[in-house]
Amino acid sequence: LDPCLPADSPACYSCLLRLRGPGLALGGLLFEFDLQMAPLSLPALEAGDNTMLYTDDCAGERTVEITHGWRERDDLPPPAPVLIAPVGGAEVAGTRPTFSWEPTPGAADYEFRLSPRPDLKLALSPVFEKLISRTPSKGRSVWSVPEEGLLNPDQTYYWQVRARNGDGLWSGWSRTASFAPRAPAVPAFLRLVCDWEARTITLHWRPGDGSCTLPHHYEVYGCDERGFTASRELYRVFEGGSEDETVEFPANLLGTAEATSMVVVGAATAVSTASSPSTRPGSAAAPPTMWRRPGLLSFRGLRCGSAPVW
Repeated sequence: LDPCLPADSPACYSCLLRLRGPGLALGGLLFEFDLQMAPLSLPALEAGDNTMLYTDDCAGERTVEITHGWRERDDLPPPAPVLIAPVGGAEVAGTRPTFSWEPTPGAADYEFRLSPRPDLKLALSPVFEKLISRTPSKGRSVWSVPEEGLLNPDQTYYWQVRARNGDGLWSGWSRTASFAPRAPAVPAFLRLVCDWEARTITLHWRPGDGSCTLPHHYEVYGCDERGFTASRELYRVFEGGSEDETVEFPANLLGTAEATSMVVVGAATAVSTASSPSTRPGSAAAPPTMWRRPGLLSFRGLRCGSAPVW
């Protein structure tokens, strides 16, 4: 129905009545229409004068009755939030920034969105389009990126927030703020060097290009599962349709390195960056070793930390 009843054009509804048969005549005619569609597609009344125009092709006099309905409300939507940080193209250390804004009077919830586009028409991902009430920041005017590596180093991002009061009325979006994460570039050119005599496999990589932040050290993560999640702490993975159907996975940080290589033995291994994981170079069958769970050796990424800021 969208082409026939466009929401951004004047209302123009019509019907066709046809009588068939010899000797038929009408002593009177009454039309009663019941048009069902989404409320937002209907012509809306506005504050001030509203002009309604009725037309038909009938000759002579007619009587038309138009009934208007609306809902009186005394409440008003909350004001748009005022953003605190990061704003004005600020440079943010790392890829897990915390966003904050002034508490909005009467706000029961907030919606946050972030995009690489200045117009914010498309969120970067579902992670960056959130109701704050469904995050660990519930009840506060703050939100933090949940994991490292979800933002690219040295790229400009834009964000906004809007508020909702207890009556379900939304404010307008806040002003658009921008920032750029500062972190080491994603390590590149991961490769394996196998020494079957020494029963070792060495992982090599190169520092990434395109960032002004130099790596301070590299963190190497390993697991016997292909495509695993690099994590310094124990983490849960959902297996079913409910929050109770989860499986715990242990932390998988194997160690740190200041050079661009590290000996790894008999486990699936990832070397990842505080910016974001690098590309997995492939897998190789590992020889039997003293590692607790030898098996397929696969690499997911490389993580490096920037020099500490004192």
